[in-house]
Amino acid sequence: MNHHHLTAAPRRLTRPSVTLDNLALVPASLLPYKRQWQRLANALPAGAILICLPPAAGRHRRVRAGVAGALRAKGVLVTALPSAAIDRSLHAQGGDVG
Repeated sequence: MNHHHLTAAPRRLTRPSVTLDNLALVPASLLPYKRQWQRLANALPAGAILICLPPAAGRHRRVRAGVAGALRAKGVLVTALPSAAIDRSLHAQGGDVG
């Protein structure tokens, strides 16, 4: 059985002068396209969360969909997009990477 331990956030993130606008949960395969998904995340209201869902049905998609549902149940604004939506925005913009 795996045991996970949460640790405190780094002090530089917990200072009163620091505000986190939003959060994005994306698969590693989309890291080269950070500019595109970050643009989507930054367009969301402050405090919202962007979750990119893997294209195939399976464990990873179920887990991310479950996280989205749990956060919504707590009143957090969550936008869950399939990874294909990022791919479509790449093609519409000419496929720039980085």
